[in-house]
Amino acid sequence: MVPVENSIEGTVGLSLDYLKNFPNLYIIGEVVLPIRHCIAVKNMKNFDFTEIKYIYSHSQALGQCREFLEINFPGCELRQTSSTAEAASIVASGLSGQAAAICSPFAAEKYGLTIIASDIQDYPNNKTRFFVVEKKPLKFLNDKGPGKTSMVFSLPEDSPGSLYMVLKYFAEEKINLTKIESRPAKKELGHYFSIWIVRGMLGKSPLLP
Repeated sequence: MVPVENSIEGTVGLSLDYLKNFPNLYIIGEVVLPIRHCIAVKNMKNFDFTEIKYIYSHSQALGQCREFLEINFPGCELRQTSSTAEAASIVASGLSGQAAAICSPFAAEKYGLTIIASDIQDYPNNKTRFFVVEKKPLKFLNDKGPGKTSMVFSLPEDSPGSLYMVLKYFAEEKINLTKIESRPAKKELGHYFSIWIVRGMLGKSPLLP
Protein backbone atom coordinates (compact mmCIF):
# COMPACT_ATOMS: atom_id res chain seq x y z
CA MET A 1 0.00 0.00 0.00
CA VAL A 2 1.19 3.51 -0.85
CA PRO A 3 0.07 6.61 1.11
CA VAL A 4 -1.22 9.29 -1.27
CA GLU A 5 -3.34 11.75 0.71
CA ASN A 6 -3.74 12.82 4.33
CA SER A 7 -6.60 14.77 5.90
CA ILE A 8 -4.14 17.11 7.68
CA GLU A 9 -1.09 17.44 5.42
CA GLY A 10 -2.76 16.86 2.05
CA THR A 11 -1.14 15.08 -0.89
CA VAL A 12 1.86 12.83 -0.32
CA GLY A 13 3.76 14.17 -3.31
CA LEU A 14 6.66 11.74 -3.12
CA SER A 15 4.30 8.78 -3.51
CA LEU A 16 2.70 10.28 -6.62
CA ASP A 17 6.14 10.91 -8.11
CA TYR A 18 7.09 7.27 -7.54
CA LEU A 19 3.88 6.02 -9.14
CA LYS A 20 4.52 8.15 -12.21
CA ASN A 21 8.04 6.79 -12.56
CA PHE A 22 6.93 3.16 -12.33
CA PRO A 23 4.33 2.70 -15.10
CA ASN A 24 4.40 -1.08 -14.63
CA LEU A 25 2.49 -0.68 -11.36
CA TYR A 26 -1.31 -0.75 -11.36
CA ILE A 27 -3.59 0.82 -8.77
CA ILE A 28 -6.14 -1.88 -7.97
CA GLY A 29 -7.88 -0.30 -5.00
CA GLU A 30 -7.76 2.23 -2.21
CA VAL A 31 -8.09 2.13 1.57
CA VAL A 32 -8.71 4.97 4.02
CA LEU A 33 -7.30 4.35 7.48
CA PRO A 34 -7.37 6.37 10.71
CA ILE A 35 -3.86 7.40 11.73
CA ARG A 36 -2.75 7.44 15.38
CA HIS A 37 0.72 8.63 16.22
CA CYS A 38 2.69 8.11 19.42
CA ILE A 39 6.15 9.19 20.50
CA ALA A 40 8.37 6.39 21.77
CA VAL A 41 11.86 5.90 23.19
CA LYS A 42 14.18 2.93 23.65
CA ASN A 43 15.01 2.95 27.37
CA MET A 44 12.46 4.30 29.82
CA LYS A 45 14.58 3.60 32.91
CA ASN A 46 16.29 6.78 34.15
CA PHE A 47 14.95 8.56 31.07
CA ASP A 48 15.10 12.35 31.05
CA PHE A 49 12.78 13.98 28.52
CA THR A 50 14.88 17.14 28.47
CA GLU A 51 17.79 15.17 27.04
CA ILE A 52 15.98 14.22 23.84
CA LYS A 53 17.95 15.79 21.00
CA TYR A 54 16.52 14.11 17.90
CA ILE A 55 13.05 13.07 16.84
CA TYR A 56 12.79 10.72 13.86
CA SER A 57 9.78 10.18 11.63
CA HIS A 58 8.34 10.45 8.14
CA SER A 59 7.82 14.03 6.94
CA GLN A 60 4.04 13.55 6.90
CA ALA A 61 3.99 12.35 10.52
CA LEU A 62 6.18 15.26 11.62
CA GLY A 63 3.77 17.65 9.93
CA GLN A 64 0.72 15.98 11.45
CA CYS A 65 2.23 16.41 14.95
CA ARG A 66 3.71 19.88 14.40
CA GLU A 67 1.86 21.63 17.23
CA PHE A 68 2.65 18.87 19.74
CA LEU A 69 6.34 19.05 18.87
CA GLU A 70 6.50 22.84 19.07
CA ILE A 71 4.97 22.80 22.56
CA ASN A 72 6.73 19.79 24.06
CA PHE A 73 10.02 19.49 22.16
CA PRO A 74 10.83 22.97 20.81
CA GLY A 75 14.60 22.47 20.81
CA CYS A 76 14.76 19.06 19.17
CA GLU A 77 16.17 18.41 15.73
CA LEU A 78 13.58 16.74 13.50
CA ARG A 79 15.05 14.07 11.24
CA GLN A 80 13.08 12.67 8.33
CA THR A 81 12.88 8.97 7.52
CA SER A 82 11.31 7.03 4.67
CA SER A 83 8.58 5.73 6.98
CA THR A 84 7.46 5.83 10.61
CA ALA A 85 8.51 2.19 10.91
CA GLU A 86 12.05 3.12 9.88
CA ALA A 87 12.03 5.83 12.56
CA ALA A 88 11.14 3.25 15.20
CA SER A 89 13.88 0.95 13.90
CA ILE A 90 16.51 3.70 14.10
CA VAL A 91 15.62 4.60 17.67
CA ALA A 92 15.50 0.93 18.66
CA SER A 93 19.03 0.42 17.30
CA GLY A 94 20.37 2.77 19.96
CA LEU A 95 22.80 4.32 17.48
CA SER A 96 20.96 7.63 17.33
CA GLY A 97 21.79 8.79 20.84
CA GLN A 98 19.11 10.43 22.96
CA ALA A 99 16.31 10.15 20.42
CA ALA A 100 12.61 9.45 20.07
CA ALA A 101 10.45 8.22 17.21
CA ILE A 102 7.01 9.29 16.07
CA CYS A 103 5.39 6.09 14.89
CA SER A 104 2.31 3.91 15.23
CA PRO A 105 1.68 1.99 18.47
CA PHE A 106 2.17 -1.20 16.43
CA ALA A 107 5.65 -0.11 15.29
CA ALA A 108 6.60 0.89 18.83
CA GLU A 109 5.63 -2.55 20.11
CA LYS A 110 7.32 -4.34 17.20
CA TYR A 111 10.67 -2.66 17.88
CA GLY A 112 10.45 -2.86 21.66
CA LEU A 113 10.05 0.86 22.30
CA THR A 114 8.30 2.49 25.24
CA ILE A 115 5.48 4.88 24.39
CA ILE A 116 5.75 8.14 26.35
CA ALA A 117 2.76 9.91 24.76
CA SER A 118 -0.13 8.64 22.65
CA ASP A 119 -2.46 10.22 20.08
CA ILE A 120 -0.11 13.16 19.57
CA GLN A 121 -1.50 14.15 16.14
CA ASP A 122 -2.74 17.74 16.13
CA TYR A 123 -6.21 16.86 14.84
CA PRO A 124 -8.29 13.87 16.02
CA ASN A 125 -9.80 13.15 12.60
CA ASN A 126 -6.46 12.17 11.09
CA LYS A 127 -6.92 9.82 8.13
CA THR A 128 -4.74 8.73 5.25
CA ARG A 129 -5.77 7.38 1.86
CA PHE A 130 -3.63 4.53 0.57
CA PHE A 131 -3.47 3.14 -2.95
CA VAL A 132 -3.21 -0.64 -3.24
CA VAL A 133 -0.77 -1.36 -6.07
CA GLU A 134 0.10 -4.51 -8.00
CA LYS A 135 2.29 -5.43 -10.96
CA LYS A 136 -0.71 -6.73 -12.87
CA PRO A 137 -4.19 -5.26 -13.27
CA LEU A 138 -6.97 -7.27 -11.66
CA LYS A 139 -9.60 -7.47 -14.36
CA PHE A 140 -12.27 -8.94 -12.09
CA LEU A 141 -12.45 -5.64 -10.19
CA ASN A 142 -14.07 -4.09 -13.27
CA ASP A 143 -17.37 -5.66 -12.28
CA LYS A 144 -17.51 -4.11 -8.80
CA GLY A 145 -19.25 -0.76 -9.08
CA PRO A 146 -18.13 2.30 -11.04
CA GLY A 147 -14.61 2.26 -9.59
CA LYS A 148 -11.96 4.89 -10.23
CA THR A 149 -9.20 5.38 -12.78
CA SER A 150 -6.01 7.39 -12.25
CA MET A 151 -4.27 8.92 -15.26
CA VAL A 152 -1.07 10.89 -15.72
CA PHE A 153 -0.47 13.33 -18.57
CA SER A 154 1.12 16.64 -19.52
CA LEU A 155 -0.55 19.49 -21.37
CA PRO A 156 1.11 21.20 -24.36
CA GLU A 157 3.27 24.13 -23.32
CA ASP A 158 1.98 27.65 -24.01
CA SER A 159 -1.13 26.32 -25.69
CA PRO A 160 -4.18 28.49 -24.91
CA GLY A 161 -7.29 26.51 -24.06
CA SER A 162 -5.55 23.12 -23.77
CA LEU A 163 -6.85 22.52 -20.25
CA TYR A 164 -10.33 23.62 -21.31
CA MET A 165 -10.37 21.14 -24.19
CA VAL A 166 -9.59 18.26 -21.85
CA LEU A 167 -12.16 19.36 -19.28
CA LYS A 168 -14.72 19.88 -22.05
CA TYR A 169 -14.38 16.23 -23.09
CA PHE A 170 -14.91 14.99 -19.54
CA ALA A 171 -17.95 17.23 -19.13
CA GLU A 172 -19.51 16.13 -22.43
CA GLU A 173 -19.01 12.46 -21.56
CA LYS A 174 -20.37 13.06 -18.03
CA ILE A 175 -17.17 11.76 -16.43
CA ASN A 176 -16.84 12.86 -12.82
CA LEU A 177 -13.42 14.16 -11.78
CA THR A 178 -12.69 13.39 -8.12
CA LYS A 179 -9.17 14.85 -7.92
CA ILE A 180 -6.76 16.95 -9.99
CA GLU A 181 -3.17 17.25 -8.81
CA SER A 182 -0.20 18.99 -10.45
CA ARG A 183 3.36 17.90 -9.69
CA PRO A 184 6.69 19.38 -10.82
CA ALA A 185 8.12 17.50 -13.79
CA LYS A 186 11.60 18.06 -12.29
CA LYS A 187 12.96 19.20 -15.63
CA GLU A 188 12.61 22.97 -15.72
CA LEU A 189 10.93 25.59 -13.58
CA GLY A 190 7.26 25.84 -14.51
CA HIS A 191 7.03 22.37 -16.08
CA TYR A 192 4.37 20.15 -14.51
CA PHE A 193 2.56 16.91 -15.08
CA SER A 194 -1.01 16.27 -13.95
CA ILE A 195 -2.60 13.38 -12.11
CA TRP A 196 -6.35 13.07 -12.56
CA ILE A 197 -8.61 10.63 -10.77
CA VAL A 198 -11.98 10.00 -12.38
CA ARG A 199 -15.04 7.87 -11.74
CA GLY A 200 -15.15 4.87 -14.06
CA MET A 201 -13.02 1.92 -15.12
CA LEU A 202 -10.81 1.43 -18.16
CA GLY A 203 -12.42 -0.94 -20.62
CA LYS A 204 -15.89 0.39 -19.87
CA SER A 205 -17.70 3.23 -21.59
CA PRO A 206 -16.84 6.07 -21.65
CA LEU A 207 -13.27 5.18 -20.57
CA LEU A 208 -12.11 3.00 -23.46
CA PRO A 209 -10.11 0.92 -24.17
